[in-house]
Amino acid sequence: MSRAFTKEDAQQDDVVVVARAPLPDGAANLVTTRGYALLRSEESAITDELAAASSSGDERRSAALDAAADELALRLSSAEVREPAENDKQSVRFGDVVTLRAVGAAGSATFSLQIVGVDEADPEEDRISHLAPLARALLGAKVGERVAQGATGAAGARREVEIVAIG
Repeated sequence: MSRAFTKEDAQQDDVVVVARAPLPDGAANLVTTRGYALLRSEESAITDELAAASSSGDERRSAALDAAADELALRLSSAEVREPAENDKQSVRFGDVVTLRAVGAAGSATFSLQIVGVDEADPEEDRISHLAPLARALLGAKVGERVAQGATGAAGARREVEIVAIG
């Protein structure tokens, strides 16, 4: 019987390596200094996991980690590191933390978000990719300006926000 059909293989855990968010053709791979440090930390972790998988003879896991390491190496090689602290804060730039207020919404609650690279983006942590529609609308805008984001038309959900602060 072929080894491919043994009971032993059926009991191995599936190897899952989450795919990295793609960069559209021609898009710059901008990363904050924090984002670059996170990528380097991820590289170290993958290297350690790969060594462990190789030493234990786990070929499936090794192959998956090799692919993840190659993908990460490509991302690191194209990284354009930007230090948000160097931004002039006169207009929204990559890496800035932007405080916004929804226009036309009941109350005047504000919220903040940081514009970061695709690998650092995490909406639950209020970090959005510089390629996201809202980030694209905000880039270059100044305090007091309003930007609209969303679909237009009768059924479109268009949202307008005002820039309250740039940090």
